Amino acid sequence: MSENHDNGSDQTTYFQTEGSDRVPAEAQDWKAGQRLGPFRLIRQLGSGGMGLVWLAEQLEPLQREVAIKVLKAGEHSVLAEAYFEIERQSLAQLSHRAIAQIHDAGQLPGGGLFFAMEYVRGVPLDQYLQTHRLNGRDLASLMLEICAGVQHAHQRGLIHRDLKPQNIIVQEEDNLRRPKIIDFGIAVSLSKQESPDDTRHPSAGTRAYMAPEQSHQEPGGIDVRTDVYGLGAVLAESLLICDGIGTFKQQNIDSTTACAKFHSGLGRRSPLNANEDHFGSLEVTEGTDPLAAELRAISTLAMAPNRELRYPSVSAMAEDLRRFLEHEPVKALTGGRLYKTQCFLRRHALASVAAGLIGLSVLVGTGMMSYGLTQAQQGRAEAESALELAEQRRTDAEALIRFMLGDFATQLRPIGRLDLLDDIASEAMRYLAEQPITTDAESALNRARALRTLGEVQVHRQRPEQARQVLVRAEELLTPWHNNLDPKYADLHFESGQIAFWLGMIAFRERDWAETEQLWLGYLDHARRYRQSGADDISSGWELAYAHNNLGALAEARDRPLDALEYFQQAAGIRQELVDPADAADKLGLANNLSWIGRVQNSLGESVQAWASSAEALNMVTKASLDHPDDARLLRAEINFRLILARFSERLDMTDAAQSLLSRAVTLARRDVANDPTHARRQAMLTLAALMYARTLGPNHEHGPATLELGRQSLEVARELGLDARHSVELPALSALATLEFNPDSTEHARVATQELKRLANHLESGENVDDTWLPMLELATLLIITLDQSDQEVDPDIPARLVLQLNRVPQTREKDLRYRLASSVLPNPGQQDRLDAITRFNDHLTGLQAEITGLPVFMATLNPRPQ
Repeated sequence: MSENHDNGSDQTTYFQTEGSDRVPAEAQDWKAGQRLGPFRLIRQLGSGGMGLVWLAEQLEPLQREVAIKVLKAGEHSVLAEAYFEIERQSLAQLSHRAIAQIHDAGQLPGGGLFFAMEYVRGVPLDQYLQTHRLNGRDLASLMLEICAGVQHAHQRGLIHRDLKPQNIIVQEEDNLRRPKIIDFGIAVSLSKQESPDDTRHPSAGTRAYMAPEQSHQEPGGIDVRTDVYGLGAVLAESLLICDGIGTFKQQNIDSTTACAKFHSGLGRRSPLNANEDHFGSLEVTEGTDPLAAELRAISTLAMAPNRELRYPSVSAMAEDLRRFLEHEPVKALTGGRLYKTQCFLRRHALASVAAGLIGLSVLVGTGMMSYGLTQAQQGRAEAESALELAEQRRTDAEALIRFMLGDFATQLRPIGRLDLLDDIASEAMRYLAEQPITTDAESALNRARALRTLGEVQVHRQRPEQARQVLVRAEELLTPWHNNLDPKYADLHFESGQIAFWLGMIAFRERDWAETEQLWLGYLDHARRYRQSGADDISSGWELAYAHNNLGALAEARDRPLDALEYFQQAAGIRQELVDPADAADKLGLANNLSWIGRVQNSLGESVQAWASSAEALNMVTKASLDHPDDARLLRAEINFRLILARFSERLDMTDAAQSLLSRAVTLARRDVANDPTHARRQAMLTLAALMYARTLGPNHEHGPATLELGRQSLEVARELGLDARHSVELPALSALATLEFNPDSTEHARVATQELKRLANHLESGENVDDTWLPMLELATLLIITLDQSDQEVDPDIPARLVLQLNRVPQTREKDLRYRLASSVLPNPGQQDRLDAITRFNDHLTGLQAEITGLPVFMATLNPRPQ
């Protein structure tokens, strides 16, 4: 289950043209050789419905050819720009060999919007097929690659909605055909579906290849089946080209006409003759050639005018193509015994000659036997039909509830429309409340999953009582199987664990620690039962790690750091065994665990161990970023881990180490902000990194003043965007601290610093708990007092006295934390000089710790510059 720990935030690039050629504001006025930020224009590749496309050379940070696509001026509006930003974020997630990679996207100096994407050397699919007449198997193999790319996009929430041969480039490498899908610039996010009256991109797509729901703007909008239709149209045109008939344009037809022709040619074998209940299956009779019909049937089923008759997903269509390649009966053409026999004989060609005559006689004998068997079974089937119908209705109802709750919750949660689930939830609850506790494990599991999904949604919506009600009901359904470790009940233990987690989360938010502990220990118990009942080691291992981490978070909240450390270390040990070296998410999860270990070690006063754990976390993320340079999560995690480790280093007066860490942190944070300057948290992280870096550089360093100004400017932007409660107090105080350090003689800066010091004192007094967000504020207040003393500025004696009272709130378990030790050493001293002497003595005690850390093997590995 997800752990309750967050490491960071999420990317528009605004080109800086300083030092390069001035380019005209309008793309149609560009000329070869001009510079556009990191790109040098080479030549215009063409123009289309959405705008111009230029070939360019990217000069930094990598040298490569790119295709720059600029939206037409008519496409640029405030609404278009907003949608562009949403889609650009989604496009950045795509990384598949069958998709042209998006390298950059954003806004041009003249305000236009652009994509910079991988330049693919090749030719469009229709042109390629006219010079390379592929046979059915080669064409199916090529289509499988294309389907894999589209499915990759669907899994990341994107629909292409303009699939056509011209948007599929085929390149040949090492005698292999490699398709690349381009023009994802008009893709639409699954999680932000248009409403039926949405006018966004009304002309998006190409009419000859459009699905009916797209061209007619049918109610319900578009979904993944719209792309299934597009792939069917691509396959249809490809078949026509390979048969020597020509392209849609050459025949003056569109996909609808092609579908009708295939439908007519297949006759009663067409999948469109089948009713909806049979998913387009049909029977091939004697005298037909299934090889000539299979690909056409797949194309026809994909292009069914009624989307309910199409393949439900691209993966379903791909599976039929795979079955064709493996001589298995395709689902678009199944049903006939002769067709299945032909497929069998093609699969086993060597054995088929000897088996042919025997097989024929077996078929005849089986046919006669089956008639008598059918007659004998007919009475029993009729007697059972009423029971089967009732059971089917129950299964269908529960499946519908699971779909409605699970799928809708997934799509509505990211856009903040969980309120739309209320009616669905009410109906689901009415249905489930009417059902008695069942003795059927599968039925109980289905109902419990539906209720758990509903409970999870209510937790997210801050409705604890409603959530608790449905989650308790879900747990009651599964209680009869709690002690049964039969492998067939493994999923019930998994589901019971999820329910226990969410019930525990409700108690955690209510600060009912005893109830949380009981529930989360139950989660851990269910995770163990899940493994004992035969679940695979990987999935059960992750559940055990999640359970230990949540108990660690609870122990931290209860000021039980030793317990927290033990739980976090157990979770890290499990994850060490499970981590996939090639999986970025696995590495990030383990790195988070190490970071939490470092946080607890720091609170226990184990400064050397805390530095080492945090350094290990940073090294893991940095190496993962080299393998996954476009992973936004890793980028933000690396920024965060560098800031954490830099703070540890500053606390230990290790200025050089802090500078090394913060220099890279500022570079990464600037890149992150460039990706989305309107994201408040990204601006806050840049502010934090720049101000911390400026303080380590000092006013006499050549980059010191500029770095301080960067931090102050980003703080102003972050304030306008809206800071969270912590950053709204912490960042202005840090800015005042750094500014005063750069201008120690300024009475105005001293006045601002004193004002922020009072705000910090007020915040500390109002805080309910001494936690990991409270201690940094105490440390910052102490540093402000020290800096005012060093600047020979007067400190209101009331403020240190108020802060001394706050020291009494710090639990004994945290008194070895360096932040507490610094404050308790300095604040009780009544005068300026006494406080300065105290900080000198405190720093002297750090020398031994510094030596221990610099002697660690991980120390130099952490500070080595990462390859640019």
